[in-house]
Amino acid sequence: MRLARDHKYQLLLRMVQRLHQAGQEWPADESLPARLLWGAHTPSDRTTVLNDVVQGFEAGVGSGVWPGVLMVG
Repeated sequence: MRLARDHKYQLLLRMVQRLHQAGQEWPADESLPARLLWGAHTPSDRTTVLNDVVQGFEAGVGSGVWPGVLMVG
């Protein structure tokens, strides 16, 4: 399904660039090619998930401990 939407994502990113150009936040003559790269939905290694949760909590990103607990789950 992601491959079927790849062209739409590229159009969306191009539209965002043009909106920034219209708002003069981005140089008007500069348009960069953009593409989304997707990773796995769920990591298979619990140690990696736990390390990510701990690093996110220490960095203060995220909405608290509970989503991390659900990820380790």
